[in-house]
Amino acid sequence: MTFRNKLTLVFGTALCILLLIGALSYERFLEEDSDHRWIAHTQRVLEPLDASLAASIQLNDEERAYLQLPEGGAYPESARRAARELQSRIAEIKSLTADNPTQQAAAARLAELANARISILPSLGPQSGLSPGLEETRRQLGTQIRNIFLEMRSEEERLLGERLQRATGKARQMKYVVGFGYAFSLLLFTLAVYSILREIEKRQKSEERLSRAQEQYRLLFDSNPTPVWVYDLETLAIVDVNDVAIRRYGYTREEFLSAKITHIRPPEDVPSLLGSVHKESDSAEDSGPCRHRKKSGELIDVQIRSFPLRFRAKRQTGRSHRHYGKKESGRRAQAK
Repeated sequence: MTFRNKLTLVFGTALCILLLIGALSYERFLEEDSDHRWIAHTQRVLEPLDASLAASIQLNDEERAYLQLPEGGAYPESARRAARELQSRIAEIKSLTADNPTQQAAAARLAELANARISILPSLGPQSGLSPGLEETRRQLGTQIRNIFLEMRSEEERLLGERLQRATGKARQMKYVVGFGYAFSLLLFTLAVYSILREIEKRQKSEERLSRAQEQYRLLFDSNPTPVWVYDLETLAIVDVNDVAIRRYGYTREEFLSAKITHIRPPEDVPSLLGSVHKESDSAEDSGPCRHRKKSGELIDVQIRSFPLRFRAKRQTGRSHRHYGKKESGRRAQAK
């Protein structure tokens, strides 16, 4: 696997983890919002339950005070207000617990008992006392109402505890997931950055080695006492030339680099040159004698040594030559 693919895999994995954490966080946010709504809802149910129980107690106290009057009298308005408050709170409880069948059944039973309890004294009119049977009935109804209130409150407290525990547990679990996910993503990013720095260091070293090699090549190439040039096998364009060739042939570097290898050959020798180019092998070859033409038009006889090489990521041919009748020796030129 290439370095780029590895880096893409690491960053892709870290990004997927972050996206997953984001999705889980958003889901947890929705769940937490729902949990808070249910907790608040349970607390809202507890309020009318407490108010209903308080209204029931107040009704009982008002009626007891009324029954203790020596000569009876009109049913007190305060007791009527307590009765209306009790009925109103029971209706509110029934509405708030619409999602809970158990509480709905209890609220319905509570409303029935409360109505029966409230209707005992007002239906008798002014009086100074109750019969033992009605007093016992009133007492039993009051006890049943109080018990149902306590059972409903116990149920809501149980639901509140469960919802608080569930919300706390999910929050703790999400905290671990997010912490682990971010830690793992940070580790992946750290490894990725470390790998990038290592790769940069390796490439810098490679570039330094390449630069030194190019400097060595240029030094060997330019200091070679034999005229040397490099040309492209496909286009025959000269892509590099040393200083000795520039001095011997009279062309400037720019003129050499804008010309083809056929430019320094007489027209009648070009076909044989093209034939030899197409027969290039992977090893060095000696050829000649050949004729070259200087810028002045003078033709010279030369012995040529050619060899293939990679130059600027392309396959080229390097050629060096020596003139007949002169004390010059050609060495095989190497370029990297």
